[in-house]
Amino acid sequence: MKNNLNSLAKEKNIAVLGAGITGLAVVKTLQKRGYPVTLISDTKPDLPLDITYIKDNLPFEAKSLQLLIKSPGIPPKHSILQQAKREGIAIQSEIEWSRRHFSGKVVGITGTDGKSTTTALVQSLFASTYPKTKMGGNIGIPFCQFCEEDLQYAILELSSYQLEDSQQLAMDSTALLNLANDHLERHKTARNYLRAKLKILDSGNDNRPFVTSIHMKDIILQERDLPTHSYYFGETKGCHAQILAKEAKIAGLATNYDTSQFPLLGKHNLENLAAAILLAELNGVKSQHIQEQIAKFNGLAHRFQIVQVKQGVTFINDSKATNLNSLLAGLKGFAKRHRLILILGGEPKQEPLDPLLAELQGRSLLVYLYGQARNTWRTELQKNLGENLIIAEDLQTVMEDVSQKLKKQYYQTVLFSPGCASFDQYKNFVERGESFINFVKKI
Repeated sequence: MKNNLNSLAKEKNIAVLGAGITGLAVVKTLQKRGYPVTLISDTKPDLPLDITYIKDNLPFEAKSLQLLIKSPGIPPKHSILQQAKREGIAIQSEIEWSRRHFSGKVVGITGTDGKSTTTALVQSLFASTYPKTKMGGNIGIPFCQFCEEDLQYAILELSSYQLEDSQQLAMDSTALLNLANDHLERHKTARNYLRAKLKILDSGNDNRPFVTSIHMKDIILQERDLPTHSYYFGETKGCHAQILAKEAKIAGLATNYDTSQFPLLGKHNLENLAAAILLAELNGVKSQHIQEQIAKFNGLAHRFQIVQVKQGVTFINDSKATNLNSLLAGLKGFAKRHRLILILGGEPKQEPLDPLLAELQGRSLLVYLYGQARNTWRTELQKNLGENLIIAEDLQTVMEDVSQKLKKQYYQTVLFSPGCASFDQYKNFVERGESFINFVKKI
């Protein structure tokens, strides 16, 4: 292994660690630039790639390597990363490497929940004034695939995994929407998770605009000073984008925006919109264009997506709610008296159930629990819900029973918001959401 990599290193000075979606996208980008590429991965991809493949489960010597580009799925304590650091090899995340090859401006957006919707909203608002705008990162297209295009703006959703090992990102505007315990299997503590998210501020210039929720201010101050140009959104008076829910308005920096025609439901989506409005205003998007786009935005698939309305029952696909905080953000948008069927399930994360149990109290609802979560959450939910909790093995069984319940009882909404990862029964939240949509069509 050592001899093999040493001989390769004399000819190849860039390696990519990890063969997931991002890692393979980096490999293809490097090949287009004419770089011979070494891919280090535990499995060899079944793709027609003209690359040198090295298995990553052994120590190696690679002093001639000038750069190691890591995939976001690779944990920071991976043995190869640790060895590369000891040997002085430069390590960059895919986002960091791509930023150095991008000539336009970059808006970076992170947070526990709502970052995909906000990224898509920002893209929509920006494109109305800056037509050469593209979004990517953790949503859709890896940044490296379009970092050499002639664009005015790149709008990037950034996960904690992507940010964790990034150093100088040089973002032109950034947003940290919110924070709740998530991905603790990777970050171990809430503080480590916060630190990973705050990497988005490592831009090398404290004068660049930073947007965050008013509720995040004190949390950030526990770890670091706020940037000079910080802007806040929320319902609190004095916020730079104040949400006036009763008046159906958001008071921005430039004007009051009418939100009565905004298609997305829930307070959490008004927060996403407020953050997007601030980023747009701070980057010169015209107020008229912002107002026009507010009514046109239809949201993302699998994120509080209205699938269909059948005989007065609204079916909502929120498969992207892969943690309890995301689930609660949507659930709180329904009045306590709203007649609701809530479908939970999947692979639970390391989160206490107390906030969910508190939110379920006093509601007119029926709750289904399926998948791996039925073993983990059943006891606590049963204590609080009694006969209003129905246990099922899988989503198909749930939907068959929902179909029968709707024939006998009146409910206004069926909300599929699992609050769990999908990996116990599905490849990802997209496949899970599509499954729900297909079941709805059969009802």
